[in-house]
Amino acid sequence: MTILSVANGWPGSKASISTSSRPSAARFTPGFARSTAEDIEPALDATHAAADKWGRTPPVERANLLLKVADRIEANLELLVGAETFVDNGKPI
Repeated sequence: MTILSVANGWPGSKASISTSSRPSAARFTPGFARSTAEDIEPALDATHAAADKWGRTPPVERANLLLKVADRIEANLELLVGAETFVDNGKPI
């Protein structure tokens, strides 16, 4: 069983591991979780709970959190570009 990460875990998920091919390298990427239909309701419940809490978060705090996310994306931009372009789509960078 694979644990999906939603709301600090997801006990009971029956997600399996899938792979994706990399045409440019003629090989497969590492596995990723493939959710099942039974995973949808807990995911929606977690999303709605998070949305309510997010909506009650003061705008300045939300802005600061989003700026931290942007900083992490910028700090890892090269890795993310490689993952999306080469690994996910098989295209050279």
